[in-house]
Amino acid sequence: MKKKDIVLGYKITKIQSTKFEFKEIEEEKIKVVFFDNESLRVDMGVQIQVDNEKSIVTIHIETNVVEKETEDSLIKHTGITSFIINGLDEMLNKEDDSYDFPPEFLVQLYSLSHSHARALLASKLSSTVYRDKFFLPIVDPKKVFGLED
Repeated sequence: MKKKDIVLGYKITKIQSTKFEFKEIEEEKIKVVFFDNESLRVDMGVQIQVDNEKSIVTIHIETNVVEKETEDSLIKHTGITSFIINGLDEMLNKEDDSYDFPPEFLVQLYSLSHSHARALLASKLSSTVYRDKFFLPIVDPKKVFGLED
């Protein structure tokens, strides 16, 4: 059976922070912790939600900035980007109720979502002691999905 070509088009419908927490620490400690490459750990998570009825895919980018020595969470943030996807129903694999997205398409959606999460977090941090001290790292989206060359 020949596989048919599927045209996927999308537009952004929502960009927002759904979670933001931070722990206030002294400016002197920030100078030490944020400028020593060994003091912090950035844990990131990605969650993809699909609403087939509304043809919406929402990508959640979760960030947790942890001070390694104390294991204290200094910054927690979740940013979401929602997309209306034309042709989403054609991606549904009815046998196992999953979606077969082309890898390049997922990389595009994730790249946009990650950039939005970076901007959202920078905006949230702008009125805290962490302003201009932390930005969400730049990542290779292909590595996130195991599509390395």
